[in-house]
Amino acid sequence: MNGLVSRAATVVLCFLLMVSGALAPVALAEAPDDLIYPRPADARDQMPGDVEDRLPKIDSLLEAEIAARPGEAIPIIIMLRDQPGIIQGEFDIGAAKSLAAETQFPLITELTMIGAENVTEHWIINAISAWVYAPKIAEIAARPDVKMVWLDEKIRLPDPVVDLAPATDPLKVQAVAQAGGTITGVVTDTAGIPVPGALVLLRDQVIREPWAWAWVVTTDADGRYTSPVLPPGTYEILVSPAPGVELVVAVICGIVVEAGVETTVDVTLHWDYGDGFINAPPMWQAGYHGDGIRIAILDTGICPYHPDLDQNKVVAAKDFCVLELWEWDMIADGDDPHEFPRHLRDAENLEVDLRWMDPANDLDLLVVRPDGSLIWGTDPEGLGNHERVFIPEPMDGLWWIAVIEALPDAAVEFYMLTMAYESTWDGHGHGTHVGGTAAGDANPDWNVTGVAPGAYLLNAKVLNAAGWGMTSWIVRGIEWSLDQGAHIINMSLGAPQRAGRGLNPIDLASTHAVAAGVVVVTSAGNSGPGEGTVGRPAVAHGVISVAASTSDDGIVWFSSRGPAGDGRIALDVATPGAAVIAPVPQAIPAEFPGYDDWWGTSMSAPHVAGAVALLLQAFPGLTPAEVERALKNTADDITDFGGIEFCILDQGAGRMNVKEAYLALREGTLVDDEWSVGQVLPGVYPKTFTVINNAAEEVTLTITASVMTDTQGVVAGDWITVPASITVPAGATATFDAVMS
Repeated sequence: MNGLVSRAATVVLCFLLMVSGALAPVALAEAPDDLIYPRPADARDQMPGDVEDRLPKIDSLLEAEIAARPGEAIPIIIMLRDQPGIIQGEFDIGAAKSLAAETQFPLITELTMIGAENVTEHWIINAISAWVYAPKIAEIAARPDVKMVWLDEKIRLPDPVVDLAPATDPLKVQAVAQAGGTITGVVTDTAGIPVPGALVLLRDQVIREPWAWAWVVTTDADGRYTSPVLPPGTYEILVSPAPGVELVVAVICGIVVEAGVETTVDVTLHWDYGDGFINAPPMWQAGYHGDGIRIAILDTGICPYHPDLDQNKVVAAKDFCVLELWEWDMIADGDDPHEFPRHLRDAENLEVDLRWMDPANDLDLLVVRPDGSLIWGTDPEGLGNHERVFIPEPMDGLWWIAVIEALPDAAVEFYMLTMAYESTWDGHGHGTHVGGTAAGDANPDWNVTGVAPGAYLLNAKVLNAAGWGMTSWIVRGIEWSLDQGAHIINMSLGAPQRAGRGLNPIDLASTHAVAAGVVVVTSAGNSGPGEGTVGRPAVAHGVISVAASTSDDGIVWFSSRGPAGDGRIALDVATPGAAVIAPVPQAIPAEFPGYDDWWGTSMSAPHVAGAVALLLQAFPGLTPAEVERALKNTADDITDFGGIEFCILDQGAGRMNVKEAYLALREGTLVDDEWSVGQVLPGVYPKTFTVINNAAEEVTLTITASVMTDTQGVVAGDWITVPASITVPAGATATFDAVMS
């Protein structure tokens, strides 16, 4: 199974190689050793200095922002010319920190002189983030020690994060596409008892207008339903157990209606089906629960009071959101105080700032604690038009902020009120759901457990309650995770890939974390099904990018597809991402108290993060490249599902199987998992592959290369030449050459 995308005189080549023999087949998709170590050079790195200096140093998104906001301060990330590198496959954290300390001072000095705000130093990439007045940005870019200036872009939760809550019990659904063009079937519980009054919703899978259902039918007293005569096509079916109850899960996808043809599909809807689909229970039975492994969740925060996440599950937490809430209004003599309530959870370092125009209009700032005690603002600069309150103490509960007109007969005054504080509390729910999926404790009452219930969590809050965060916040979260000893970083977030070369700030930070020895897992994005929709940082070199599969083992329609802009496949494995049930904070509205099921590749990524924790407990010395190779070699291919062919750009190497990855590492065979030649002219491109035999006996494997196709199933050619077989001694390695021409 292969994918090929041609672009005029250049081609983007992606292929899947199969090695089979005495042991299970080994799937081959891409080889990180060729791509990450050393990091692919930016074109600038290969140019003489005088040529590089003439290249644009301001990113195009930033140029557009400057044009749109010429008189405002704009958030930017300034990458210095001297950057830390990856030497012999490793990233030296100490050397990177030293480089930042030695080279950043002159730039920080200039930023201070021009009045830049929120100036923050970074070391995993040698960069400084700041808010800079737009006309000054060109001056910064012109400095000889500056390599590139990027917009400090907002990174968001992948859309859609769809909340389709499950029924109270699992359902069994049968669908029969009748020869006459109708779909009939029955809805029962797992005991076979009919479910009357259930809503059965059918959607044309090709049209796929999100959540726009063309036909809705209701089950009768015997749980049976019959659709109208449908146009020929492929249909998805969802079931709601009763009117007014939110939808369950796409229990049947890809049933084909074709005149004169009858097709039957039977599917059971399960609670928390993801653990079983990735084969985690056998790992638990063998004693592997991820004990001692630290998974950093870079997200909206984590609720540490949920019963699945308490008992010191979260061992460290930090808020990286420079959270500023503001109000602006006009106040005049005789007005009642303008009061603003704020409910704070697990917060500290509250700073409230009030500014107005005319010092003669004396305004007062008042903060009221939950116990009713008052804190009055003070004028920190003695200018008469500024008051401030700073409260470092931990705080929970309802706080009130008030603006008061202090003098009689004062003129109408315009004011701006800002409030900032630190809180790792999850005001959205996404981070708690992701953390619970990866490492939540088992809850037998709800039949829910995390993939690695013995693992610890690091709560790096890089997204606010609205579901977005600045790129610089995420870079800081990656740095903090490394300092906290994270073994795994999960990022269920993203933005469009743009050039897709893995050379922007968030991608480089992710690649450097991998080279520092941390397994970085990212969601692919929810922008499918078109090709090239996989996002950032999923296109970063070395990360494990995860697509979303369904409860009936297809690929979810919205799951982002490869390739990356530079021709890499950019998808590694698929895991469940449809109606995944996991913890949410009790304060978040949900179908059931403390639990909800959501859709998205955001839900898929933590399945991989948890699985990696199981493998790292079993094999403590594994490198990120070895983990990726094992997962991709042993993934289960998803093909010909309901008449739909899923290629490598849809699913990567296939649905992850953590038990088989464990067995391959212990006693199986593994082969380099990636080979990408990028965009090249026609020619001959060789690659030497290494096969590892972890078994106690010699093994002879046959080698085949599959025919290349794109995501539409179009055959593009068989361009790979490989030897017929290879013999690998027990406990040793052997190599063979493949040629792409």
